[in-house]
Amino acid sequence: MSNTVATSKRPVIYSTLTTLDLYGNNLQGERVAWDSLSHMASLRTLILGGNALWALPRAFAGPFASLKELDLADASLLTFPVAVLRIGTLVELALSRNYIRRIPAEISQLTELRVLDISDMPTLTVLPDTLRDLGRLQRVVITRYDTDQDAQFVASNYSVLRFLRMTQLLVEL
Repeated sequence: MSNTVATSKRPVIYSTLTTLDLYGNNLQGERVAWDSLSHMASLRTLILGGNALWALPRAFAGPFASLKELDLADASLLTFPVAVLRIGTLVELALSRNYIRRIPAEISQLTELRVLDISDMPTLTVLPDTLRDLGRLQRVVITRYDTDQDAQFVASNYSVLRFLRMTQLLVEL
């Protein structure tokens, strides 16, 4: 799906928008006018996956006082987007199909996080011990297309995974 946004001389009010799905719209990180999202104070779901974002700017998290769900799946991310750590209201974070090598220990700042999707991330090898501090975390999705790699990932992160107080750890082997 591809969307086209036309500019207008009349102001457009985005303040009541709760869901914005920009999946697969050919967005490229350095060419996105991130500050235009600052008018979306009621935004609860933001889907940016399927774009070539590579990274998110530090200013990205500023306007999202109500954001609950952030989908960055398949966004060509090379590093964990640290700006996300400032979205304290985040309940679901999808990072699947990216090239992130590590999740920072500061992920524990996302105290409302209930769902973390880190599936099909072959470069991710170690989970931070601080995942244990996420008391509301209920579901971690770890799936890959390499059974041996999945088993090795779970085994090497067992000390973190076994202490998580979640209701579901989804590992598809």
